[in-house]
Amino acid sequence: MEIEVSVILPAKDAAATLGEALDSLQAQTMPRWEAIVVDDSSSDGTVEVVQAHAARDPRIRAVTVRAGSAAAARNTGIAMARGRRLLFLDADDWIAPQHLERLIGVLAANPGATAAYCGFHRVGPDGASWPAIWRADIAEAPREAFAQRPGTAIHAVLVDRAAVTAAGGFDPTLRTCEDWDLWQRLAMRGARFAGTPDALCFYRTRPGSLSHAHRQLLTDGMQVLQRGGAAIGAPEDAWLLPATYLAAWCAAAEIGAGREGLPLLEAAAPRAAWNEDVDSLRNTVIEGLEVGGALARSQIVAAWPEMAGRVDAVLRWLEESLAQPGLARRLTYAIEGALLDAPDLAVPCALGVTMGVRMELRHLQAIRPPPGVDLAVVHICQGGRRLRRLELPLLGPLGARQIAAACLDEFGHLGTLQRTGVIRRPAFWIKVLRSAPSLAWDAAARMAGRRRHAPSLRAVSLAALGRAILAGVGPPPRPDESGALLDAIRVRAAEEAARLPKPPPAPPPPMAAGGTVGTEPLQSDWDAVFAQPDPWNYGSDYETVKYRRTLSILPEGPIGQALELACAEGHFTEMLAPRVGRLISTDISPRALERAAARCAAHPNLSFRKLDLAKDPLPPGCDLVVCTEVLYYLPGVDELRAVAGKIRDALSMGGHVVTAHAFVLDDGDTRTGFDWHHAFGGETIARVFSETTGLVRERSIVTDLYRIDRFRRDDGPPPLPMTEHAPIGCTLPPAVARQIVWGGAEARRRDLRTRVAADRVPVLMYHRIAEDGPPSLARYRVAPAMFEAQLRHLRRRGFHAIDAAELHWSLATRRPLPGRPVLITFDDGYRDFRETAWPMLQANDFTAEVFVATDTVGGTAAWDSGHGPPAPLLDWDDIVALSREGVGFGSHLAHHVHGDSLSTAELAEELARSRATLEARLGRRATALAAPYGTLDARFLHLTAACGYEIGFSVRPAWARIGDPLLALPRLEVFGAWDLDDFAAAVERPQ
Repeated sequence: MEIEVSVILPAKDAAATLGEALDSLQAQTMPRWEAIVVDDSSSDGTVEVVQAHAARDPRIRAVTVRAGSAAAARNTGIAMARGRRLLFLDADDWIAPQHLERLIGVLAANPGATAAYCGFHRVGPDGASWPAIWRADIAEAPREAFAQRPGTAIHAVLVDRAAVTAAGGFDPTLRTCEDWDLWQRLAMRGARFAGTPDALCFYRTRPGSLSHAHRQLLTDGMQVLQRGGAAIGAPEDAWLLPATYLAAWCAAAEIGAGREGLPLLEAAAPRAAWNEDVDSLRNTVIEGLEVGGALARSQIVAAWPEMAGRVDAVLRWLEESLAQPGLARRLTYAIEGALLDAPDLAVPCALGVTMGVRMELRHLQAIRPPPGVDLAVVHICQGGRRLRRLELPLLGPLGARQIAAACLDEFGHLGTLQRTGVIRRPAFWIKVLRSAPSLAWDAAARMAGRRRHAPSLRAVSLAALGRAILAGVGPPPRPDESGALLDAIRVRAAEEAARLPKPPPAPPPPMAAGGTVGTEPLQSDWDAVFAQPDPWNYGSDYETVKYRRTLSILPEGPIGQALELACAEGHFTEMLAPRVGRLISTDISPRALERAAARCAAHPNLSFRKLDLAKDPLPPGCDLVVCTEVLYYLPGVDELRAVAGKIRDALSMGGHVVTAHAFVLDDGDTRTGFDWHHAFGGETIARVFSETTGLVRERSIVTDLYRIDRFRRDDGPPPLPMTEHAPIGCTLPPAVARQIVWGGAEARRRDLRTRVAADRVPVLMYHRIAEDGPPSLARYRVAPAMFEAQLRHLRRRGFHAIDAAELHWSLATRRPLPGRPVLITFDDGYRDFRETAWPMLQANDFTAEVFVATDTVGGTAAWDSGHGPPAPLLDWDDIVALSREGVGFGSHLAHHVHGDSLSTAELAEELARSRATLEARLGRRATALAAPYGTLDARFLHLTAACGYEIGFSVRPAWARIGDPLLALPRLEVFGAWDLDDFAAAVERPQ
């Protein structure tokens, strides 16, 4: 019979387990195998066990050598093997009956694969299997997978014998990690690995096995990591990251085995590195404890009093080595919370800072934590079946009413009523009926006070029902309970904030420029416009440059009588008067005329007249008519043609008319224009005047934003007009720039508002808009030119900015927002927001929400100091000024720290003080928050809600949509390496 697989079993004093390993081979559904047991001079009955099995099955044979290591013993077996493929099975492990058949099938289905592998189970000393382990990344990218961490159980891999021989077999200098080293070398030589997630083999976990030589394992593992990093061309110190995880695992395994873990780290660990993945580091430590002590999680919990100090020493070593303040506490919360999830855990039980509690939903009871515990993991059950896991922060005892409130948030009002059976309690309903009216009134008042929109009847009813349910559960918190203590923290924060400087009174907002009156305005409309002097900033550089260009296009030679239409407050009139003999300046608004007359009192050749150019006749015999920035207020092109004819008729033969008008989007959506509610702009005006009989265009000055044209009254053939293209020539005022859509609009905001409703919103997250900074922080910096391009893309596509309050209203009331909304957020509050980002946002008619760590305002971003000189932050004067200009500000805690690095009391202080400070400094409510680093857990969310925040943001990459948790909404981080196509894909396609 042809041998398909040679199974090689190194054995050293393995009489107790070798028989089970051989039995699992004899049970295989694929019979074409041989087993080579390499006995390393055993002194127990290992040889006799092999001989007994060989007597019954000739496929089993043995050889005794003095190998000295498992690697050398396996190499001996490889030299004796006759099978096409190899399986390495340790003497204390075993495989499932279908193992060989399934992996041969995987290889057949993947031609060209060098090896096939499967998942595996660890098995504890009590014979119980632990959860299956499977690594998909080995098949996806074997070079990178084996360069960074150990692969899988050695007997999970079926490998081509020729490939192993060509690679030189196992490295006999390695006491441990020799299988990892072999798979790594095969991968570097181009070997492909195909896999199945089915767990087909079993790895016995017991103290005393070779894998428990943890210091040797760390030493050998670092050597393998350095080899792998060099082989894939990784940076010189890239191996430090996986080495840190390996060191943490080995130290935890030492603790699990009943020894100290810190000496191993101090003696053998390399310099540390980390990828800021708390969950992975948590899992690494827990797995080390499990494997090192062959312990189930419930057993680790039972042994925690002896382990806790040793674990804490390892975590503090990691915190110090990684220069990550607070990391030890972060990992403590994460590890203890995971341990308290064990299904067979006896509760209540307290670990270091966390306690586990199991209680029936029908019989909620107060939690009274022991000293030092400030987080409760509560398993809510019904009839012994676990319904939900809650993490509740503890500042002291937690009353039944507070637990009921958490259940209401988690389950919903009706579900809680049904499950608790409270609906059948008459006493409860008596309390509800007594309190519901006043609670409903109070809920409506509070909701109306904090929202821009009136609350719905459903929202008021649910809020009242929820409070009534809580009133029926039990009494309010006692002074020593968490709720009362949290209230005290909030009151203290508000009292401290009340002593901070108050913002000075805000000036009245300026009138918006452009498009503020209808397309067929009445005199009363214009009088309302001119109620505020200089409503459109006539003295700006933008208007001044345009006036000078208009003067430059006037005809040469003396001008006798001139007529100015729509003179407004006379800024251009004052410049025009010296150029003409007599000037009649007109406007529809008496207020405007009064100001114009006062401005131009020094010019005796001037007279002013009230005139509606669409309805009133024009003075005849004019040598020049000047008409700037007014004709687009006419209701349509027919009316424009009529006015053009009226102006022509007012000119003497050979006289001129000069028009100056901005381009608007309705001139054509493919060109730059102002997004005004006008039917036409400068392009159409120039065309209509050119088409008017008796008017010929002589000269034009055209910029990206407007055109100035000179026409002559002449019945002869039109001459070839002269057109000059000019730059804008000045910096645009924000009030002008924000109305421009550069490159034309692919979609109009006002059109989208009437035909599109958005139930999901992209929330963009930026940090800095800057060119300079440490290379390691480049992902957090967007170049100013790219930021400008991104904003223009949003504007062209019809996006409009919303603030956090609008998004909260939409999601809380489940009402879509009109049009195409976007929320633009900035974390940390760098000073370059004021200097660079905000002018660009204003110029493109967007606003933003900035999250600041209130106790760091006016300083530098110290949290970035490990990467280079920290960037300066906004100060309070900046923040107050920006707030008045329309920027929203929210909390980034009081200090820029991971929320899970703080105790519950410290976190409550951070949340309460930050909000109170913002409200005192800005004189407005502050209910938005973004967690620093995106670190959100259940404890953080509970305290956030309790401190009065209404909307919060994470760093989970997705669009915010109706149904998302309001205090953990996702955001799309805009990376510094993105090009415009990357950005467009993110904002155009919901994540």
